Amino acid sequence: MRYAIIDSGRVVNVAEAEPDFAAARGWVASETAGPGWTFDGIGFAPPVEPTPKRVVSAAEFIALFTPAEVAAQFTADARLMVGAMTVLGQGSCNLDSPETAALLGLAVQLGVLATDRVPQILAGTPPSSAPST
Repeated sequence: MRYAIIDSGRVVNVAEAEPDFAAARGWVASETAGPGWTFDGIGFAPPVEPTPKRVVSAAEFIALFTPAEVAAQFTADARLMVGAMTVLGQGSCNLDSPETAALLGLAVQLGVLATDRVPQILAGTPPSSAPST
């Protein structure tokens, strides 16, 4: 019979064994679980595939803004300018990072972006039909 070898709630290996041998070691019968699966004491769950980071180039990030939004960023508060320059200086922007969300939140607070533009930008949606601010 097939058994999952579990350490701290995670399947670390599987093995074929006789029931008495497996029971003596605390192995749990499973025909499906494999390394990386979790076990909560009742059932198994497959590993969750990590969501890949959504990273865009600096040019792609700028293209997510309307021309009016870009211009407003460079005439707004110095904190926004520093944040924008940091993104541009890195050459890329992770749309899933808290720092990106915070920068866009600051832009909303300063009146540079409309609140409804933030989810569009974080989704990587170009401003084709987005209103200018």
